[in-house]
Amino acid sequence: MIKYTVKPTITIKDFYHVFNSFFEGEGDLGADVLSKYFPGSTFMYLNYARSAMIHVIKSIGLEGKEILVPAFICKELADVFIETQTKPVFVDADLETFNMDLGLIPELITKDTAAIIAAHTFGNPVDIKELLKIKDEYGLAVIEDCAHALGGKYGDRYLGSFGDVSVFSVYKFFPTVKGGFLVINNPEIDIDPVQRGEKLTPSDVARFIYSFDLIHKLLPGIKEKGHELLYTEIPVARPNKFIKMLISCHLKDIDSEREKRHSLSLLYEAHLKDSNIRFQKLAGNSRVSRLNFPVLLPPELRDHVFNGMIGKGVLCDRLWHDAIVFSEKIKRAYRLDINKYPNAVFLSKSMLNLPLQPNYTEGDIEYVASNLKDLCTPDSS
Repeated sequence: MIKYTVKPTITIKDFYHVFNSFFEGEGDLGADVLSKYFPGSTFMYLNYARSAMIHVIKSIGLEGKEILVPAFICKELADVFIETQTKPVFVDADLETFNMDLGLIPELITKDTAAIIAAHTFGNPVDIKELLKIKDEYGLAVIEDCAHALGGKYGDRYLGSFGDVSVFSVYKFFPTVKGGFLVINNPEIDIDPVQRGEKLTPSDVARFIYSFDLIHKLLPGIKEKGHELLYTEIPVARPNKFIKMLISCHLKDIDSEREKRHSLSLLYEAHLKDSNIRFQKLAGNSRVSRLNFPVLLPPELRDHVFNGMIGKGVLCDRLWHDAIVFSEKIKRAYRLDINKYPNAVFLSKSMLNLPLQPNYTEGDIEYVASNLKDLCTPDSS
């Protein structure tokens, strides 16, 4: 049975809170939910972060333009670029921070470069000062990709407050089935309203049921109905009322969520510091809300450890073993030479993401870390 998982789950107690909030009318999604984190900004809720990214690119006139993009990022963004007919210019990764290497950007900029997608990989902030310096020097629009950074802070400001527009994903952190939102920080940018609204579907209900802690543990490999939609075309739409209710209830707790994840990350580091396992180097002056705990393993060992951890009841992830530079769609559309991105390729073949849920105890972290170290020893089988 799977006891630990990278996928967000919900307990009966959490469900009672959400269910109760729905009938007490606390599930309304308004700007006040986010305005305490992003004062002075405006907001828009959508069904997925990916559809939010499509909507941003189309709304601010980036269709057909060059956009600087991390080479180490999810393959699903391929559909964003192809649909919007933009030209992604990939920037190789930094092997310590796992973020895009901003030092490579000046040599990649052309007269057609219009924007940069700056992703905080696994919640680790990019070099904000350098990012804003590049933005000002070259006159680029900055789309801040905060899909992994909900609640994270750089200095005294929340991640998502530095870009002209920022894109967030909620369901990666909380069991909301789906859901993302935009934060529009630049008052000169006008994002078109989204006309289409989603209805509650059997897929939504099935995936919510699967997010229950007990069911997820008993059936870790189940393919719930409609799950394949995550990897196919997704229309730009507003989330349905049920998803809105889930999102609004969880967004109230992002500060406490961040602090719990931060404390658990320190425990992972303490348990793994005497091993040869490499961690992500975090940005200074930041408070990171980690999506999971990423580690680097020898490429020849990574998949062996991944499968071995499942045998120990620990479901890890391998983000992104199929990063966007491996995408056949991208290779065909843009004649991509993957050899130009050696760091992204190495990270894709070496990354293992350990579970990091806010309800874990020190004993849970010790169990996961100990099994990881055992499986990384030469005589493990």
